[in-house]
This record gives sequence, C-alpha cells and structure tokens, in this order.
Amino acid sequence: MLENNKKIGLTIIVPIYKVEKYIERCVRSLMEQTMKENIEFIFINDCTPDNSINILHRIIKEYPNRSHQIVLYENKKNIGLHETRKVGISIAKGEYIGWCDSDDWVEPEMYNEMYEATKSGVIDTVVCNYISEYSTYNEITKFKHNNNPQECITNLWKGNYFPAQVWIQITRKDLISKATNTIENVEYGEDIYKSIIVYYYSKSIAYVDKVLYHYNKTNNNSILKTLKYNHKEWLDQKKNIDLITQLLYSNGGQKKYHVAVNTLKLDLKNHFKS
Repeated sequence: MLENNKKIGLTIIVPIYKVEKYIERCVRSLMEQTMKENIEFIFINDCTPDNSINILHRIIKEYPNRSHQIVLYENKKNIGLHETRKVGISIAKGEYIGWCDSDDWVEPEMYNEMYEATKSGVIDTVVCNYISEYSTYNEITKFKHNNNPQECITNLWKGNYFPAQVWIQITRKDLISKATNTIENVEYGEDIYKSIIVYYYSKSIAYVDKVLYHYNKTNNNSILKTLKYNHKEWLDQKKNIDLITQLLYSNGGQKKYHVAVNTLKLDLKNHFKS
C-alpha cells in the first residue's frame, strides 16, 4: 500500500466485476509496465460474485516489487461502474488519472509513454490509439489529431477526431474529478459526457500515436451487452445531454458547438430507439 501522504505522478484505476476469465491477463499487463516508479494501481472490488478477486490476489503476489504501489479497495455493495470510478478518483494519489477495464489489457510501455507525454505536468490530457479484440479478428482505431481540446468537441461528428473512451487517456486529476462528479450516473455513454467536460476545460492535449490499449469485445458480461434500455435510463441520459448542452452553449458557445451537440443528441436517441 502507498503511504497516504505520498504524491505520485499517475494512478491507474481498475474496477472489478465478473471478469474471472480475463483479469489475470489484465493484471499481468499492468504489473509488467515499464513505468516502474511514480505510479499506483487501485483495484476496486464492486462486489463481484465470481472468483475474480482470488485471481487478483494470486497474481499480485507474483510481483512483490509492486506491492507498495497497489491499493485494494472493496465496495460495501455493488454500485456500478460510474460510482466505482468516483470511488477510485477519491482515493487516488496521482496527479494524473488513467483507467484500465479489468477485462482489457495494455501494452507494457503504455503508461510510461503517456506520462512522459505530459511533459512533466504541462499537458492536461494525453490520448493513445487502441485495438478492438474480437474472437476471430481485431480492428485498430487511430485518432486524428486536434490542435486543442476544444477542437475534439467541435469535430465530434467527424469520426475519429473525438477520443471519448477514458481508458485510452490519462487526465489531470482535477479535470476528470470535475467531470465525473458533474454527470448523472448512467450505464451507457458516461465516457462521452466525461470527455466532453474534460476537453471543454482543458488547455492542452497530446497524442501518443501508438496502439497501446487492447479493448476486449468478447466479454458477454460487459456493460454494453447487459445494458437495460428502460425509461429511467433514458431520463438520466437526457439530464446529461441537457447538462452538456448548457455547458457548451454558455458564454456564446452555441455557434461553435451546435453541430456537436445535435450529433450527440441524435446518436443517443437513435441508440435508445434501436
């Protein structure tokens, strides 16, 4: 465990729920990072009913040199991904926050290269590319570079100009904390809402133009495959859409952001209609 008063550069937050088939690969990829110091790993048990936590304990014992960098936390009840991420931020000691979903895995150099791209704390947000891993094939997603974080939002409708997924980013803690504590608790789209808020307030963004994150598309327990499309979920989505609209349209921003806002509204409405 890290000392409570010790500040570090980067915290990686890993929520855990129903991932016993995948967690060993995830944890090993984190423990074998080339970033050896100035990093912590927070593993949060969201009351998973399977054997995930026993596997976690077994694997981290194999990496005694990482023991001082590992924080283990257990939720008292199952609270879902969004609220678990909030817990992780609240106990994180890092100046920057990164994420790894516990059914995914990362390249060994990922966090070292991304942290170095902050230029010793100058850059607010750093983004990398990722690869979607299906059972019989994979698909690489590379992001086109914007001149500043606000362009990520204005170019949202164009495709790979808007890196919404939090797990391919490291972000200054105060920015991701503000975004996470602002939005409503939703099962779908939380990364999009958070990223818009982060990019709106950020002053700088950097890109590591490498495929460093492996996004597992074979997990049948993932949120996208178990999401409940009900009226309450849509009402919470609408609250977030209204919140984002109000933020972007403030200070005369309607002309600048109206295409992005309307694209977001249309995409989410079509998603829930389907």
